[in-house]
Amino acid sequence: MNRRAAGAAALLLAFVLVLAVRAVGHPGLPGSATAAPLPGPPPVGACLLLTDGRPAVVDCVAPHDLEVTAGVSADATPPTLSQCDARTAGYLPPVVVDDWLLPLEVRTTVVPAPPGQRSADRGWQVCAVRPDTGERFAGSVRGMTLETFRGDVVGRCSDDPTGPAVPCGDPHAAELLGTTDRSYPDVDLGGVYLGVALNAGSVPDAVGADLDARCTALAGRLTDSDDPTYDGQLDLRVQVLTVVPTDVPGTIRVYASCVAAGPPGRALTASVVGLGPGPLPLD
Repeated sequence: MNRRAAGAAALLLAFVLVLAVRAVGHPGLPGSATAAPLPGPPPVGACLLLTDGRPAVVDCVAPHDLEVTAGVSADATPPTLSQCDARTAGYLPPVVVDDWLLPLEVRTTVVPAPPGQRSADRGWQVCAVRPDTGERFAGSVRGMTLETFRGDVVGRCSDDPTGPAVPCGDPHAAELLGTTDRSYPDVDLGGVYLGVALNAGSVPDAVGADLDARCTALAGRLTDSDDPTYDGQLDLRVQVLTVVPTDVPGTIRVYASCVAAGPPGRALTASVVGLGPGPLPLD
């Protein structure tokens, strides 16, 4: 071997020995681990099933607890409840039928990612909506209209019009069909009780008759029946809640509700929305 080759071999051997010594002296320094990126939130419209409080995306045709109305990634600022309420209002806008506002008995909540999709306190969060009664439901409530209104999910059923709501699939005495806020001109205020009222008798006969007719028409559209009383079995009631004067002389403003109640001694067992020709769902 010539002197030049021998020198190159010695230099290479020295370099290898230096690397070996460094590796033995610092075995943990060859590189650093990089955390895997966290998954993003479920898309708007996704349906979530809660199991022990942990959300999982399921097909919306299956029973589920929540629907996603908005979502943020792990690195974004978590949404506030008021922000989620605003997103829910856009996801589930009010449904108005002939000046009657249909009930939307829902609540908004903020849902964090399950443990497997978060790291420490970092993870996606979503705004979600669910029935106020907390019942699981199948199908979607997104962007409902009169034709797709889900009285069984977002309706208000109760044993007492002023009492707590119960799931419409449970036995109940009555179902709220809608509320209205209407003005009536040319009213003799001398015969009107202003303030909190208890029934349609608190207003002039002409106003009460108009509200009764409007309530019956609303029931016909919601039940999709030519006879929304179902041969007199379903009692359609107008409940006048408030009567107040307006800036226009002789004009009152009436806030009232339209309620469908079952026959005496019988309980309704489902929503009457979309019932068609019947029969009534009675226990």
